[in-house]
Amino acid sequence: KQRELIALVCIVYGIIITLLGTYFITELQGNYVEDFHSYLSPLVLLVSMGVFVFIKSNYLRNGKIRFVRNIISKYGYGIYLLHILVLWLLGHVGINARLINPLVGIPLTVLCCVGLSALIIYGLNKLPYGKYIFG
Repeated sequence: KQRELIALVCIVYGIIITLLGTYFITELQGNYVEDFHSYLSPLVLLVSMGVFVFIKSNYLRNGKIRFVRNIISKYGYGIYLLHILVLWLLGHVGINARLINPLVGIPLTVLCCVGLSALIIYGLNKLPYGKYIFG
């Protein structure tokens, strides 16, 4: 239970600092600053670790969540390889972080990207030798 609590604290702390830091630095400089949520930001690492530990924990006993976790785990390498292309395609049809509002756009983009990537990798794994190439 302590591990799940630490993971949740990391997630909440990372998100709050990212939101507040982005807001205040952007206000201070007068233009948008994305340093707090760039790929190499320590806060992104903190939130990612928290999410990983929380999902990996046995605390999630919901069968549907475990099913999704297992699919992502099984096809994770292929999803990783394909997700940039899927994000690019989603951006061309207007599904991105700026859809309606970032609070809606970001989760929707993540769900669409992971879902489509997993579906494509699932199909590619059905090809001969596909599982050896795409993971």
